[in-house]
Amino acid sequence: MIRMLSAMAVLTASMFLFGAADAQEKNKKEAALTGAAAKARLKKIVQKIDPEIRDAQKALQTAKKKLQTALNDEVFNEKGPVEGKVIDQLKAALKDVESALKHANKAQRLDKGGD
Repeated sequence: MIRMLSAMAVLTASMFLFGAADAQEKNKKEAALTGAAAKARLKKIVQKIDPEIRDAQKALQTAKKKLQTALNDEVFNEKGPVEGKVIDQLKAALKDVESALKHANKAQRLDKGGD
């Protein structure tokens, strides 16, 4: 009985080890295929990018960075009383720019080839 249990334990352990090795090989193959597919998909997407929407995305990203800089400057570097209304307006503008950027990204995905 003990021999049979130890044999089953060895058999179970070997199945786990070889099963794990097979799973790792399968994952590597899938990752290689996925990587190639991702590169092909990216190339296809880059060909479809609408230049006008991309320009809008760049402008919105720049506006977002500048608003974040202004907000940080207002909060951390300004001397004197900090005006809550100014900070609130900057936060609202930043939120609007982030929303516009999200919509521009969606428009870029929906665009089927541009001009």
